[in-house]
Amino acid sequence: MKTTTLTIDVTYKGVTSIGIEFETGQDLEDFILTFVNDEAGFNNTDDFEEVTDLSEIDWKVTDWGDAEDYENLQNIDLLNEIAEADPSYDWDVISAAIDCDIQPEDIDEAYQGSYKDDEDFAEEMAESCGMIDKSLNWPYTCIDWEWAARELMYDYSKANGHYFRNL
Repeated sequence: MKTTTLTIDVTYKGVTSIGIEFETGQDLEDFILTFVNDEAGFNNTDDFEEVTDLSEIDWKVTDWGDAEDYENLQNIDLLNEIAEADPSYDWDVISAAIDCDIQPEDIDEAYQGSYKDDEDFAEEMAESCGMIDKSLNWPYTCIDWEWAARELMYDYSKANGHYFRNL
């Protein structure tokens, strides 16, 4: 499983900790709550009470690592739901699935892989279905992959180079 390292700034009761590194694959809410409850800079006062609700903490992601789509990654509830459903995908795939309106429980069934463009995807699909023999020059070299891709994409969605079968 590929992980993405996020950098998070956390503020609680006027104390700020900058540059906390979080690796995807964990539960972000639990990570932040554990950090605040265990970090000496936050709980060293006599009146400290364990924090159990993330809404009591100000936090923001300041660096998204190698993740490409930052907007979807900000929805912590959806991310945790998806991570629980199938933790084997990195956040770029999860974010692309959200963009394509793929339900969290359907990512595994719908995900087709990452390709540079629609034509590359169409060619790979044709080959994997046994429709094309690359060892032949003709008619393989005469196929209009742009047209083939347009036709194929009626049944597929894509986001950030990730392709999903429409279910």
